[in-house]
Amino acid sequence: MEFTQKYIKKPINLFLSTFKNKKLGLILLIDVIFYFIFYIGFGIYAYYAKKIMKTLQNLNLNTIQNLNNINMESATQLLSQLQVFIASIIVATLLFILFIIMLLTLIKGFEWSKIVNKKLETFDYIRLLMLNILWFIIWIIIFFIPFSFIEKQAYITHVYYIFPPILYFTLFLQMSYAEKKSIWQALKAPITEGILKIYKYVSAIVIIVLFFDIPFMILKVLKLQPRIHLAIFSIILLIVLVIYKLYFYVTYSQAE
Repeated sequence: MEFTQKYIKKPINLFLSTFKNKKLGLILLIDVIFYFIFYIGFGIYAYYAKKIMKTLQNLNLNTIQNLNNINMESATQLLSQLQVFIASIIVATLLFILFIIMLLTLIKGFEWSKIVNKKLETFDYIRLLMLNILWFIIWIIIFFIPFSFIEKQAYITHVYYIFPPILYFTLFLQMSYAEKKSIWQALKAPITEGILKIYKYVSAIVIIVLFFDIPFMILKVLKLQPRIHLAIFSIILLIVLVIYKLYFYVTYSQAE
């Protein structure tokens, strides 16, 4: 009876109470703003990257056509141009990554301050920026480690499996920092809470997975036009992510 109350009834009641949360509309609005700005930034990056690649492609075609007539001076000039193109792609990618980290720091930091009812000061945002950069580096290292012992093509094909763990552990990082404003405590939270105390969140994970899967299964059966399907998919995903955050925070704060 105690097991049913603790691991079934209580998690379900907490989940249902999330829909009555007064912050639901505000958090949804903040997320809409976040993804709108992200979409604009990604569009600019994609346009710039495509422009560079098109120029590089044209350069390669011209080089191949005149390969027999190329001299040392032309080869040096070509090499210099290639270096500029490669440097441009690297710089554009690094700027885009920095843009994402800044966006996460400012908007998600503000969002979590509203969820936990604790204001973040300027210095808190600076430390949060440092934390997000460090967290990004950690996941980049984790991302590349499997390349040393897993066949590259197989790994790349299934690399999307890494995203649910990123979403799960990042949640504990953000919740902990918003509450304690400590980089060290935030970095420990994914391990101390997300792994060592995962038994507290099993019911929440199951409920969220079901809540995520059911509408998408229905959407798949309906077989709508691609644009309509994408629009509905995006809206449902956005709502699910907001519910996911609020529900997990309630579970996190009330976990015994």
